[in-house]
Amino acid sequence: MGETGRDILIERLDDPDSAIRYWAVTGLMSFDVDDETIKKLAHLVQDDSFSVSLAAGDALCRIDQPEKSIAAFSRALDSDLLWARGRAGANLSYYNRKTLSKMKILIPALQSALKNPSCYGIHDPDLDTLIPWFRNMFISERDRHVAEWILKRVIKRVELA
Repeated sequence: MGETGRDILIERLDDPDSAIRYWAVTGLMSFDVDDETIKKLAHLVQDDSFSVSLAAGDALCRIDQPEKSIAAFSRALDSDLLWARGRAGANLSYYNRKTLSKMKILIPALQSALKNPSCYGIHDPDLDTLIPWFRNMFISERDRHVAEWILKRVIKRVELA
């Protein structure tokens, strides 16, 4: 759909449905962006939806504007939602040294995310009430998958950038 499709995606950045905003940001990654689109993406890093704000942050990093994405990553890393912390770390893991060198300001947030024991925010179960195999799986998801496989590796990559 060319430029018409691009224009439709830009319009959908303002949609009330976060899923539509997310896919609009994702679709725009296939196009060259102008200054007006960059402004819209920079605004979306503050979106209420972690999916939208991280997609906007990712798009800004991919067009060499990582300094405009810091708010999205900071907010996700500070979240009590394990998914948000993991997604922020996973996004950061894809960037090159040049981009990561501009992300050193995130090191304290990354380190804090490592220490956050929460998985589901206010819906976290009382671990003592869980049957042992599920408790172990729950802890593994948080501590091994997100902490060991994503966050610790990203911290090291950012430090070395």
